[in-house]
Amino acid sequence: MSQNVGLEQQQQIRGADGTLLWTGSYEMGIPYVCINTAAAAMLMSEGVRYDGGTALSCIPRQETTAAGGTASSDMPQSKVNNIIRISAAANTMFLGVTTEPCAIGGQVLVAGIGSLITVITTATALAGGASIGGSATPGQAAANATATQILGTVFKINDTVANFGTGSTGFAGILVNPR
Repeated sequence: MSQNVGLEQQQQIRGADGTLLWTGSYEMGIPYVCINTAAAAMLMSEGVRYDGGTALSCIPRQETTAAGGTASSDMPQSKVNNIIRISAAANTMFLGVTTEPCAIGGQVLVAGIGSLITVITTATALAGGASIGGSATPGQAAANATATQILGTVFKINDTVANFGTGSTGFAGILVNPR
């Protein structure tokens, strides 16, 4: 039996001016180090998607070459995950949720597949088990039942603690399982 029980205690690190710089209140699934190619800085807990439209985004193809052969001229490449905010209900290529604030062009750790984390949501009530995806408000997730446009599944509703929610209509707890 595995002893890797998720017993993380919430921790917060704040800057001298009181700005929340980091919080340790999530369970990380697959982490991705990404670059913010959006036109604005990102907040912690924003839903993000892969920016495949940027020439600098790169997921290199795998290739084998026979002994003595020459690899393709464009090999090797470095993997670069460029991200932008979710910004429309029709968005696809979701990657996960930011774990810290990130400036334009900065690097950010994204909680990917299998992560249990809170994401910023629109104020619309979300039910437990609901699928969520993009909304018209950049970075914010909303209900979305289209199977190809899902960021994750709600396991903690965006509602008050009395209703067994996150304590805020602005955040929902999700299992990141994009598709």
